[in-house]
Amino acid sequence: TGQILSFHPIRINGQKAGVICYFSKDLFDDTVERMTEQLVRLLARELYMHREEQLLRLSGRKMKPMLHVSYLKGIIEEIQRTADPGTPVKHQLNALLQLLTTATRHDEHPLREELATLKAYLSLEGTRRRPNQLTSADITVDLDIETSVEEYFVFPFLVTQLVDNALRHAFVKAGRHHRIDVRAFKSTTGWVIEVADNGQGMPFAVMQQLDQKESGDSNLFLIRRALEVTYGPAASLRVYSIIHQGTRIEVRLPFPSP
Repeated sequence: TGQILSFHPIRINGQKAGVICYFSKDLFDDTVERMTEQLVRLLARELYMHREEQLLRLSGRKMKPMLHVSYLKGIIEEIQRTADPGTPVKHQLNALLQLLTTATRHDEHPLREELATLKAYLSLEGTRRRPNQLTSADITVDLDIETSVEEYFVFPFLVTQLVDNALRHAFVKAGRHHRIDVRAFKSTTGWVIEVADNGQGMPFAVMQQLDQKESGDSNLFLIRRALEVTYGPAASLRVYSIIHQGTRIEVRLPFPSP
């Protein structure tokens, strides 16, 4: 045909794609090939940046919910006032109020308050007895928090989402004693939140997908993105996992500004 075909693979929104270029044989050489590779990489970057801009734009144009969280919170507060003290219903309403209070926050709050939200969440999860399915009532959650970091700020539901991820994915329906350990402590360069479980471990393919920065909709991926937006390169989320032995998620955060 007198033409040379050049194929350049790229990824768009996590999907495999590519650019096919046709060159006249007498115009094609190594310089053109290298230039084309550079243009394709630039195209892939521009597509990724465009997608990010679209997501940010759409996130600010969410539909207004028919029932706002504050409205539901007010109703539950009224019911909670009439509930008999010391009853399971009273306890559950208190836990639900804690979750709804956190859900109305848009700013960061102390780790101490985040742990109260986690305890409320675990309390409510323990009441959801689903047939043939593990709940938090079947799992020991241990907290080991240094007093020095309790007043450091985190964004709402950070620790709660990490524990929720372990509850939903780490454990099979039967087996040895199930455990989740939550730690928070100072390090030399910042402070650390760790959530570790003794579950079935994270498949290699899932860990690979988590490391692909151009796309993802898993809970851990979204937490990592939120950390990047909130703290920039000063924060990180790392996953360490061994099949049949468990998973440890490490979140490193910068010290608060003086």
